[in-house]
Amino acid sequence: MRPLRMTAYIGGKRYSTDKATLIAHDAFWDGNSEERDGRNQFLFKTDDDNYFVQYRTSSTDCFEPAHDFVQPISQMDAVMLYWELPEKPVEYKDAFQ
Repeated sequence: MRPLRMTAYIGGKRYSTDKATLIAHDAFWDGNSEERDGRNQFLFKTDDDNYFVQYRTSSTDCFEPAHDFVQPISQMDAVMLYWELPEKPVEYKDAFQ
């Protein structure tokens, strides 16, 4: 699964996957799937140094709605999640300066 183009307004701030940088995620091929039990997390950083996570869930049933959403997180939570996620397209020093 890959990040989905998504924009959300939360707490008066705009969080857009198109305008942010993907800094870490867990969508890697493990020999069977890129999904972790049908779910993936994508950690983003905005240009104004805010962080958010996009949560994606796959469905095998076309009648079940998607449960994809974004959630803003603090920098401290972003650092902790960054180290938990196995794929890091952006180095730590660039993601948290």
